[in-house]
Amino acid sequence: MFSSKIAVVGDFDTVSIFKSVGVTVYPVDEGKSEDEVVEQVFQEDYQIIFLTERLAEKYSSLVNKTDSETFPMIVLIPDQKGSTGLAFRRIRETVKKAIGADILK
Repeated sequence: MFSSKIAVVGDFDTVSIFKSVGVTVYPVDEGKSEDEVVEQVFQEDYQIIFLTERLAEKYSSLVNKTDSETFPMIVLIPDQKGSTGLAFRRIRETVKKAIGADILK
């Protein structure tokens, strides 16, 4: 099943909706268990990892390691508190690298 290749990591309220469509969800709370869960997900064989922006900021070194890899593809999503703007900044930087100009000002 394709959905087994997709994971969602974030706070319970944000990720729980994904479970209804068959995606593997990893709800985390701040603390030691959060570290273990995030590191575990990045070591699994997922093709796509949806990650809340707040976790992406906290674990930027793990996220940045995947930038030059084909898989996993990291898709940043806002959490229940809203967007931090990180997803847009990453898209903007990618576009800027690709075409050599900041067209998303």
